[in-house]
Amino acid sequence: MKRTPAEEFMILHPHKPLEGFPEEKLAIYSQEFRESYFRRKAIADNLLEQQRALIRQFRKKGYAEDYKEVEVTDDEGN
Repeated sequence: MKRTPAEEFMILHPHKPLEGFPEEKLAIYSQEFRESYFRRKAIADNLLEQQRALIRQFRKKGYAEDYKEVEVTDDEGN
């Protein structure tokens, strides 16, 4: 099965924006910085897991579906 360009990109470039930043250095930064770091890390870890799930699904089924929750609103203002 041939990989799609999107799958190939996710495999070659996993979402790891904080890679290389040693967590043991967090102690020298402010509490606000540490909280921001851990929020960003949680988001990054979630995105990485979503990428991995899409890759697993593609390998298993030959295609992948990425569902996102969408809030439906009444555009007419009724």
